[in-house]
Amino acid sequence: MSKVISVKIRIKYIILLFLVWGSIIAFLSVNRYFVGFYGDFHLTFTNLILEKKFLYSTQGVLFELLSICSIIILLVPIQIDLKSTRVYQIVTGLYKIIKHIGKGDLTKSFSLEKEEKLSLLVLCVKFTFLPLLVNFMYHNIKNLLHHLSKFSGDWLSILSPEIFCLFTFKVLFYLILSIDTVYFVFGYLVESKKLKSTIKSVEPTLFGWIVALACYPPYNELSSWFLGWHSNDFATSSNTTLNYILSILSILMFTIYVMATINLGAKASNMTNRGIVSKGAYSIVRHPDYISKNIAWWLMGIPFIANYGYIAVLSLIAWSFIYYLRAITEEKHLSLDREYIEYKKKVPYKFIPGIYK
Repeated sequence: MSKVISVKIRIKYIILLFLVWGSIIAFLSVNRYFVGFYGDFHLTFTNLILEKKFLYSTQGVLFELLSICSIIILLVPIQIDLKSTRVYQIVTGLYKIIKHIGKGDLTKSFSLEKEEKLSLLVLCVKFTFLPLLVNFMYHNIKNLLHHLSKFSGDWLSILSPEIFCLFTFKVLFYLILSIDTVYFVFGYLVESKKLKSTIKSVEPTLFGWIVALACYPPYNELSSWFLGWHSNDFATSSNTTLNYILSILSILMFTIYVMATINLGAKASNMTNRGIVSKGAYSIVRHPDYISKNIAWWLMGIPFIANYGYIAVLSLIAWSFIYYLRAITEEKHLSLDREYIEYKKKVPYKFIPGIYK
């Protein structure tokens, strides 16, 4: 009897998953902006297997992941406390909001349970970042494979200045970004007690959301319009030696950046507290990812500074300040957790050891 009940609960859970995430995927597939950004809906891997045709689609990949997840939930005999699941809390929270709006009197207050509020904020985070990171992941892996396929020279020469700037740097760069986005996609997809990646809280302030979103498409288009953008992923100087030095230093910074992501592990995601990480790069400074990424941008901004002078400098300062604000808002959020307050005592420096707490 218990097994039958378990199957029924799993089917209800799958229905709720499709109700929430199926609706989001449908919205991404019909909204003009998202179709322009992500492309048309295609069942990517299904087409590849059945028709031997690769048609990438972020929405299609998300739908296939949802389907695979549902099959696993249906086949694996696990007990689910449906009312405590994230998706159940999302549905009940949305139902209460829609019911309140339907009454027509928006002056009256209504209340959501604490877990319902948290789950709705989690939905906002995942809706904002999961499709974006899936898209980033695909393009990073695609670029990595593209540059690997182009090389036909002597592998012993990959560290020579010209080959390093034209080939080696790009391979390492896209390899690092591929690893980074794979970790973040997994972090956004999976929330697990076993992996200690359960979301405890989400950034509670509008300002915290604004400074984070300012760094990601499509909002960073507006940010770039105001602040300019005077850097490049790859060195653009006409001086080969300078390009070589900048490329090596930039890769070192991005290596620190991806090591910080690896240290986060299953907890990798924006604007959430999934438990405090204090190992690896995070045992040295509290924001190794932000400082290493910004130093890399400054390094690759040197040719722009040479050409545009103080305009490029001001632009880079402005972007660094955005990331400083991200660090500040994150710390205010995480400091609601007593564990983070203890962590700050052990790791007193935000960005550079010995400089500015």
